[in-house]
Parts: sequence; C-alpha cells; structure tokens
Amino acid sequence: MTDALQHALALAARSHERSVETLRGGAYFSSVAGEVPEIMKRMTGAIAGANDADEFLRAHPATLEFLHHDDSTRQSPQIPLAVHAGQVVGRRGGLAEPCAGPFACDMRHLVNQGDIPTVIFGPGSIAQAHKPDEHIVLDEYLSCIEHLIEFIWSWCNLEPDTA
Repeated sequence: MTDALQHALALAARSHERSVETLRGGAYFSSVAGEVPEIMKRMTGAIAGANDADEFLRAHPATLEFLHHDDSTRQSPQIPLAVHAGQVVGRRGGLAEPCAGPFACDMRHLVNQGDIPTVIFGPGSIAQAHKPDEHIVLDEYLSCIEHLIEFIWSWCNLEPDTA
C-alpha cells in the first residue's frame, strides 16, 4: 500500500470525528454564515491552513474548486430596462415601481457573470411560486402577455439615447 493511500485511509478513519456542512443559498445564506464571497474565502483559507499544517498535505495539497454557488444579484432596480418595464405596467394600471425581490433565480448568472441587465417579470405572486398548488390566474396571465407585447414594442422603438 502506498504512503498516499495509507494517509488517505487514516484521514478517512478519523472523518467520523468531523462535522460536514453543506451551505446552500445565495444572499440568503444566514446572518451567521455570511455572504457567499466571504464564505468562499474562509473555506479556501481553511483548506490552505490544513495543507500548511499537515506534512502529507504540504507535499500533496488538497484543492477546493467552487463549481457553482448561489451568489445574489447585484443590480440596481433603477436600470433603464426595469424603469421602462415599470412605466409600461404603470400605464396599464399595475404597480410601476421596479423593486428587488427576496428570492433566488438564474438572473444572477446573466447579471453577475454576463453583465447583462435583466428584469424578472411575470404573472402571479412569487409567494405562490414553486409550492403545492402552484397556479396562475388566467386573467393575470393574459394581462402579463399584453404588458409584454407593449413593453417589447415600445422598448424596441425607443430612440437609442433613451434605451
């Protein structure tokens, strides 16, 4: 048996003494855990510390790779796209003020990695989304389609300096 394998088995035998945590979420981790970048930095530091403290790991360092994390979206609700969408909805009798939402969605990838201004807009209530008996009232669905038709037409026909 190689030294590396013996060392790995010894570490595995001690693993029952350790607590393994899985952190899920984005800006809503918990106030105790902190923001995603802070947690990633602490985890990377813990791995580096373990590598420094162990002779075997100094020679064969453990690595940590973040394949996916749920960071929050960092974008003002006052971007032109959102303001214009709000104006269209307001003209049609809806709430005209864009606002940030307390929920997660894939918009974070478009905004944070792609630097693509993004809005989330649709019928129904976010409070009802992804829950038992999830549904959308048909009239709200049809109104949403009408809002989007007007929004797309008016956004695409703006003068370039106002878009």
